[in-house]
Amino acid sequence: MLKQCTGKKVIFIEPVLAHYRHDTFSIISENKNFEVSILAGTHYEGVKDTTMPNSIKKEYFTLKLFGHKFYYLKGALNTVRQIRPDVIVCSGIDFRHLHTLLIFFGAKLAKVKFVWWSHAGLGNQGKIGQWLRSTIYRNSNGILAYNSHGKNNLIQMGVPESKIKVVGNALNSDDYGFDMKIKNSTDHKVVLLYSGRITKEKKLSVLIDALSQLKQTNLDFICNIVGGGNIGSYKQQVDKLEIHGYVNFLGPRYGKELKTVFAQADLFVYPGGIGLSMVQALSYGLPVITTDAMNEHGPEIELLFPGVTGDFFWDENPKDFAQQILHWVGKVRANKAEISEVCRNQVVKFGYLPQMVAENIEGFLNTLM
Repeated sequence: MLKQCTGKKVIFIEPVLAHYRHDTFSIISENKNFEVSILAGTHYEGVKDTTMPNSIKKEYFTLKLFGHKFYYLKGALNTVRQIRPDVIVCSGIDFRHLHTLLIFFGAKLAKVKFVWWSHAGLGNQGKIGQWLRSTIYRNSNGILAYNSHGKNNLIQMGVPESKIKVVGNALNSDDYGFDMKIKNSTDHKVVLLYSGRITKEKKLSVLIDALSQLKQTNLDFICNIVGGGNIGSYKQQVDKLEIHGYVNFLGPRYGKELKTVFAQADLFVYPGGIGLSMVQALSYGLPVITTDAMNEHGPEIELLFPGVTGDFFWDENPKDFAQQILHWVGKVRANKAEISEVCRNQVVKFGYLPQMVAENIEGFLNTLM
């Protein structure tokens, strides 16, 4: 049954309608105060997407200039004009997404309220880029920041605090592990888990070198690696280090299969910058060990409290990575239930649930109407 909507029109503009946002958008779409549309690309940089009844998908036009790839969503401006929204909510400022900048300036001319949904980082385009970014943020009607660190960045840029709302981030409800029984502490084989996209930026070679270090100890362990990507070079590295019996490349896993893999794990190990994988791991009660290169992480890194919900290792240092794993194996064996409970509580405490994110966004939009 379709809802009877008598509210204002809101259009969300996303690079792609990411699968992990489905539940958050579904909740917002059910709010009778808003008539919600979602404009997004059909494909974008390998991100798993989804479809919703109120989504509008367009093809990208791309071009390379000065060594950078730029995107323009075909028909985006006409779509916005046809919908005639009261509020536009756009994913964070990315100067490669030309259509979002044009829509922003068009909204200012038409006096349509414009909100950014953003990591709220300072960017890496130099002083001119930072000046332009801060100018755009200051001249918007609001920014939905993922965490308090992003809020502080915006305040440093001169954005009034009244324009900023920390909303958190979320997976779909089925991706959480709150309903899974915590694995009992054991003195037998330890199960390590990596789950995420397999790309060069994730530094899996550092993890594999750390596993080779662990092999030299008396720890009985296995490391399950979940995710799609080019794994050829990593398999060769495993062969060279002769750690075949310690590593399983499981490929992509979804749904019940992925839940089973998470439920079997003791520790979550992530050698590169981490994002929502942090939320998923903690919801299963798994402490997270990841790099101390803070600039590489997503906003979800705020959930990692060293010594409490996991730890950092020295970036690209497999020896320190292995030592942190050994340290946490001892902690988990001594007090698995309490550690797991704390990990799960952090997800709820910081609002990383679709219902909580949706309510934060809805509340801010109501203030603009």
